[in-house]
Amino acid sequence: MKTLKASIYFLKENISQNRFENFKKTLSIDDMLLLEGILKFDFLTDTDAALKVFEVKSNSISYQKIKKSLYKSINEFTLFVDPSINKFPNTYNLALEQNVIEGLIKVYDLFNRRDFDFQLLESNFQIAYKFFLHTTVIAICKKLISYYGKINHNPKRLSYYSKIYAETIIAFSVECKSDLYYQAINNQFGKTQSVNKTNMMLDIESYVIELKPYERCIRSQKFHANFYGLQMIYNHIQHKYEEVVIICDKMVEYLKTLPFKSVAPLKQTLRRKVNHLIMLNKYDEATAVLNEVLPMEPKGSSTWINCHYLILTIFVNQKNYIGADEYTQSLLNNKLYRSAKSLFKPLIALINVYLYLFKLMHAIPNNIEDGQSEVKKYMKEHVNYTKDKIGMNIPVVIAQLIEAIVQRRDAEILDRIEALKKYSSRYITKNNSLRSNCFMNMLIEVVKHNYHLVAIERHTRKYYTKLIANPKISSEEAVEIELIPYEDLWAILLDFIKSRKKA
Repeated sequence: MKTLKASIYFLKENISQNRFENFKKTLSIDDMLLLEGILKFDFLTDTDAALKVFEVKSNSISYQKIKKSLYKSINEFTLFVDPSINKFPNTYNLALEQNVIEGLIKVYDLFNRRDFDFQLLESNFQIAYKFFLHTTVIAICKKLISYYGKINHNPKRLSYYSKIYAETIIAFSVECKSDLYYQAINNQFGKTQSVNKTNMMLDIESYVIELKPYERCIRSQKFHANFYGLQMIYNHIQHKYEEVVIICDKMVEYLKTLPFKSVAPLKQTLRRKVNHLIMLNKYDEATAVLNEVLPMEPKGSSTWINCHYLILTIFVNQKNYIGADEYTQSLLNNKLYRSAKSLFKPLIALINVYLYLFKLMHAIPNNIEDGQSEVKKYMKEHVNYTKDKIGMNIPVVIAQLIEAIVQRRDAEILDRIEALKKYSSRYITKNNSLRSNCFMNMLIEVVKHNYHLVAIERHTRKYYTKLIANPKISSEEAVEIELIPYEDLWAILLDFIKSRKKA
């Protein structure tokens, strides 16, 4: 009852009286009785409401069904509220964009009623038009064109709805086409091993040329998301990250022109911008954008965790390992973080593994308990990542080897060298994996030459030269899996070996 009451009062207080009366017209008789009863008597419990309104027990199937129906209707009608996510109480978990799409369902059901209220239909047209609900606009326009053309003859209104009807049909067609194009490309994006990028780029070029004329004349949010999304992918696969940032800014500027706050697309665009600013080593700019987007993310959500992952990525790329460790430990101790589910949690845990290795190598003050291996813990908790032979298994294998090198588990390392060579030749020899292949071989050379610095530097020079000649920014695989740049990892490992020799 507490949640239902909060929802009713929230809706009543945030829409006009006229709209609230229109809302009541969409309710069933039983739903209306419960609504009026709650407003009149301000029931404290379901027991009171069920007995006084329907003379049944609160656990009866009939009462529960009515209560659920009324709550669903209220959720749907939240589209009439001024679209500001900040105004929604905690009882609302759905984003406004989702509510908008569902919000006119009850009105659609009235389309075939002979006693249909055309004034109500016309007010709902404005909502549908505002939020680019093209199929709804088309359906309502057809009704209103017939109404103003045959029943209540009004040439001005007839011309207005006829014009909107024609424009919306074109907009809907172009939006569907842009969606088809974007999905066709997005389904290939990231599949670096099996996709012909040249053909992919040619396809994107043809799609963008076809859609370009509509950029300024189609209002649709989905069209712009698809149109700019195609261009982002096109520039990303060419490592033109500056261009991606520029296109993200275009999308943000477009979203500012909308007559409502489009929160989800804005957050998605800003996170994408942050990712590419990090790739460009523009950490201050990335941090500024993150400070803008993080307060918009619901705490405990996957996107909230993504933002924290990006913050950690900035820390480690700036070589602020102490700051990264403090931030990670704070996050891992956060109750909301621990209970949340997200694909980014294994990545944050993997960064924590590398911070543990830095503690072993004294790049971070060592406060590790004896016998506590973050590498083994990670492998136990994230089995899928340890079995992935062409993806995130690579940083796990590297972490294993670095831990063994630091702890001088020579017998174990020697047993693994042949296996590592086979692994390297089988899984990470392709052009996109060149950096991982080089670094893996550099680690093997450390053990082969018994930690002798001169020998190590001589035999790893060819690999290190290749590593430097192929920076992280030019490798799609490196962008995805190289959580700590290999150059930085190598420098820390060599410094540790030098300090150990001196000791």
